[in-house]
Amino acid sequence: MQNILIGLFPGIIWGIAPLLLHFIPVNSLKQLSGTTLGICLISLLIFFFKGTKIEIGNFFIFFFSGAAWSIGQYGQYVGYSNLGVSKVFLISTSLQIIGNSLIGGILFNEWSDNSLLIKGLIGIVVILIGVIFSKDRKQSDKNSNNNYYYLVLVFTTIGYWLYSALPKIVTSNNANLSTFLLPQALGMVVAAGILALLFDQGSTTNLSISVCNLIVGCLFGIAAFAYLLSISLNGMVNAFLMSQCNIVIATLLGVYVLKERKGTRKFSLWGGLFLIILGATIIIV
Repeated sequence: MQNILIGLFPGIIWGIAPLLLHFIPVNSLKQLSGTTLGICLISLLIFFFKGTKIEIGNFFIFFFSGAAWSIGQYGQYVGYSNLGVSKVFLISTSLQIIGNSLIGGILFNEWSDNSLLIKGLIGIVVILIGVIFSKDRKQSDKNSNNNYYYLVLVFTTIGYWLYSALPKIVTSNNANLSTFLLPQALGMVVAAGILALLFDQGSTTNLSISVCNLIVGCLFGIAAFAYLLSISLNGMVNAFLMSQCNIVIATLLGVYVLKERKGTRKFSLWGGLFLIILGATIIIV
């Protein structure tokens, strides 16, 4: 039971976080800065507590992996404020599953025979059907600006793919996954800082809002460490599957709490979510 709770914890936090950020009145870049600083704080604590070491070459690979994550996360935050949590989470998570599966299966030869390839492609098709099935048919995106935000979301998802793919270059199944955290967190902070310098034209934020933003970031960091712990306790496949409760939580909170998609039929929404989780399960089991 304890292992299951640890496995579910990351998905619960990652699913609730968009709702918490919705009530923090800052722009997407300030959200990203708070998130990355919180993750970095937790990573520093874990680093000093565990005393792990990492080779300098591997450090930079993990560093760029974290920087790529910031790009992907920024695209999500832009989407939250302009498209809504429920739409963004469905699209982004599905693209992450599909992209990571194709990269791992083809580039890293994880689909080593035809049966695995066929199973992976079937899973991808099921996920795509799930996304289409869960689409809100009564609320079409009439605002042409939304097309721009969808493009931003799709292209920045490449950052998530790199975040997952780069560590595979230097790691094995028995690698100490906690060594990823600090260099990745530093890459996240640096990339977020560069994005803020280039694009953030907003006003300064008061202390209380900054603290709230930092707390959400710390929750992200704790969830990331719990996910690594879940991998060691439950295995990679089970850890990933349990963490995918985030898509269900975030989508339902967006629809029922934030009232983003009033026209959504319950059957199509729940059916689409089920198909997305089913597709992910087909791919990795």
